[in-house]
Amino acid sequence: MKPVKINIEDFRLNDFINYYEGNIDELVGESVDIRVGINLIDKDYMDVLHFEEDYEDFQTSDDFKEALLNEDYSLLFTIGRTYEGNEKVELIDGKKYNLTYFQGDLYLEENTIKDIGDLSLDLNHFIGLLVNFENDEIDICAVNYSHGCGISTPSIEEIEETGDLEDIIKGFVDRFRD
Repeated sequence: MKPVKINIEDFRLNDFINYYEGNIDELVGESVDIRVGINLIDKDYMDVLHFEEDYEDFQTSDDFKEALLNEDYSLLFTIGRTYEGNEKVELIDGKKYNLTYFQGDLYLEENTIKDIGDLSLDLNHFIGLLVNFENDEIDICAVNYSHGCGISTPSIEEIEETGDLEDIIKGFVDRFRD
């Protein structure tokens, strides 16, 4: 997925952050021992900051917005998860997509996708959106987010191909455009 570029004046970042904070618990649940909120990304090394003390100064959506707009950090939002055994993708808006109900080029159910591109179909990964700010533009790209299950350090990998999810992800982002 090519990065989505949006002029800062045309993107309701506070609404996006508030929507995220209101829905992330349901998506992630209690299945993993990770930081559930917005994650800060070190722009120099693309490392996920995962210690709670890194977030002591971040209490509101305005705090995260300020860190992004000051170009101190990029922000990582978990917007989906994959289910390895069930071959299913669930997104933060509650929609679920099956990967198994197709024959050739025919989709047998409405919520069926054929291809998730380079997204990882693995229990240790979430689908993330990396949000960066540069030159008065918000850049949003899809990433594989390996949360590490509390055993290893979380990491992200920017991906270029999101298959059938590309239009779905772009549609989700477009909900917050003016």
